[in-house]
Amino acid sequence: MNRKQQASSVKHQAPESGRREAVGRRLAVAGLSLVLTLGLLGFLSCPRQALAQTLKPKKESIGLFPVTVGGKDGYIDRAGKLVINPQFDGASPFSEGLARVRVGDSVTGKWGYIDTTGELVISAQFDSTWDFSEDLAAVKVGDKWGYIDRTGELVISPRFDDAWPFSERLARVRVGDSVTGKWGYIDRTGKLVISPKFDHAGDFSEGLAWVKVDDKEGYIDKTGKVVWEPSK
Repeated sequence: MNRKQQASSVKHQAPESGRREAVGRRLAVAGLSLVLTLGLLGFLSCPRQALAQTLKPKKESIGLFPVTVGGKDGYIDRAGKLVINPQFDGASPFSEGLARVRVGDSVTGKWGYIDTTGELVISAQFDSTWDFSEDLAAVKVGDKWGYIDRTGELVISPRFDDAWPFSERLARVRVGDSVTGKWGYIDRTGKLVISPKFDHAGDFSEGLAWVKVDDKEGYIDKTGKVVWEPSK
């Protein structure tokens, strides 16, 4: 997925928790299909580059995949064996050793995180969540977004109207509603290091991020400087 495609997902109108769960499920299905296909061909390893087009590559290969059995979600290993019993109402792939799971329905349920044994190490208390990235995860509390560390402690207080995972030590956040709000970037302390002034924005990759203002788009560096002038 290129920066423009990734950033344009911000405009999707589906409910936020459903959007994040759908993204996770597509990754899991793609990954499991890839593993099974390569197994039939007799390969011993899985080329993770194929998954990078769906979502940014993970740093580790946990080898667990979310599945639904009897209306509940659990996890299977690469051989198709259930290793975490179906007990959750929503589940996403593992990222940095932890996976997002939902307890309760898609409207009133809460999200938490499990480890590879299935233990709920961060209690289900958040209205919506993102995967862990660079040891932090974006979580929604009420109608605002903040970030937690791997212990579940809020290290960046919920004060943003939307937030995405960290990438290259910066995370894109929105200030304002989905129609008139603007996107900027925070560092790991929660400080806005690039002020919210973009209509749409992508994650940083190799030092640059795609941004769009009105009908013009371009790339900025980590100081917010435009390195490729926006154009139609």
